[in-house]
Amino acid sequence: MKYNYNAVYKKGNAGSRSIIGLLSLALLFFSVNLSAQDCVTGSDQVPLSGNAISNYTSGVFPDDVLFFEDFGNSPFPLTTENNFGRMTSPYMPENSFEFGIPYPNSNISEENDIENNYYAVVSPLYIRKGWNPNSLGWYFWTRDYEGIASHRPLVYDKSGEDSGAVMAINAGNVQAPFYQRDAQLQMGASYKVSLSWFVVNSPSQLAVDVLDKQSGDVLGTIKTGGIWGASSDWEETELYFNVPVETEACKIRDVVISFRNELQQHSGNDYYVDDLKVEKVQEAPLDAITLICPSPPLCSTSGVHSVNLNSLYSGTLPSDVVLRWFNTPNRTGSPVVNPNSVSTSGTYYAFFYSSSQDCYNTDNSTASVVVSIIAPCEDGGTTEPCTKPGNLNLGGDVTKVGISTLSTQTEGWPEMIHNGFLALESRDKGMVISRVSSSSVVLDPKEGMLVYDNADNCVKLYNGLEWKCIEKSCNE
Repeated sequence: MKYNYNAVYKKGNAGSRSIIGLLSLALLFFSVNLSAQDCVTGSDQVPLSGNAISNYTSGVFPDDVLFFEDFGNSPFPLTTENNFGRMTSPYMPENSFEFGIPYPNSNISEENDIENNYYAVVSPLYIRKGWNPNSLGWYFWTRDYEGIASHRPLVYDKSGEDSGAVMAINAGNVQAPFYQRDAQLQMGASYKVSLSWFVVNSPSQLAVDVLDKQSGDVLGTIKTGGIWGASSDWEETELYFNVPVETEACKIRDVVISFRNELQQHSGNDYYVDDLKVEKVQEAPLDAITLICPSPPLCSTSGVHSVNLNSLYSGTLPSDVVLRWFNTPNRTGSPVVNPNSVSTSGTYYAFFYSSSQDCYNTDNSTASVVVSIIAPCEDGGTTEPCTKPGNLNLGGDVTKVGISTLSTQTEGWPEMIHNGFLALESRDKGMVISRVSSSSVVLDPKEGMLVYDNADNCVKLYNGLEWKCIEKSCNE
């Protein structure tokens, strides 16, 4: 909207001209300010919920409850065929506690009695049946289902059923794990670990480790308080931990949650555990630990091969405003074609774009996101690149591009070199790839251009659309 001061000035007398002129200037000033704000869409910069995203930490996460373990029920009747109700656990790690085989299936008293460094999944009422009858004079677990050993406490599992099983552990002097389970954690989330435990012979103390599955790094440890007297009822324990928000250097997903013995104590240290549970919660107490960041993942088991940049914006856009992403802060080049599915590592910058006015919110975006695309694991393991000998056979594809510092070239060069892409020829010169702080500083990249990106620590090739790290792989 424009106002013609001269046209207004020609109408009316001098007094009215002065008033109308001031009014026109005010309207003009208002119009200029309104125009300057045409592309402001709620913020000079796009507000993002994070500055890093990866396919490794993306994908569908399980329900809020990661797992729950109540150990089921012990079989009955009690015979040698069913180990007198004793069972093993698939979540007992190898080289940790040994299974307490009952008598007479074993004649080893440490196994029969579930002595130091032994365990069994069993109803507390059935443990005594697996003892050697000649050793019952020093039976130290709890009362059996027939009411024998009345001097010992009567304990049911958390379900209250006769056959309800617990994990009976005689911990001994080793800080060994007794229950380990894989889990997937969400970046920025909080979790609660809960368990019930009954100390038959004190003292006892437990701990929970969270380990990175690929590296084995311990990301955090939470400990229960110590119990220094025998329990009269089940002890209910809740422990909490936080997962840090994702950054370029911090990515957590696949972990192992490990329940273990903490107290190194031969005398006593006998207990039952039941109702182990790990679940996501809205928030953790202020004293909850925060996991440390592991070594960078070698490969991804998420099954996701791209990321959604738009997922980092949770605001509401006006009807004529859209999000656009570029790989430079000043919008050089073309916008990202499909920001909902980005499969190339790099730094991307967000802009608001008004389609009705064909303008952006800023010419210099600081709303950046570092995308890390991690290669998938093969068969649950790490992806190992392979090395194969070059193809020296004649008759293959000829090399079509050559760079030479010689004044004359051999006839037929570089086509005489088979199965190559680029031939270099010099007696005293070498090829040096330009090092840049980030590929985004190259304002006018050309297809085939090579640089070493200091930010991503890799040699990058511009393919005409985007910069990509050159990675070693197997070409089958």
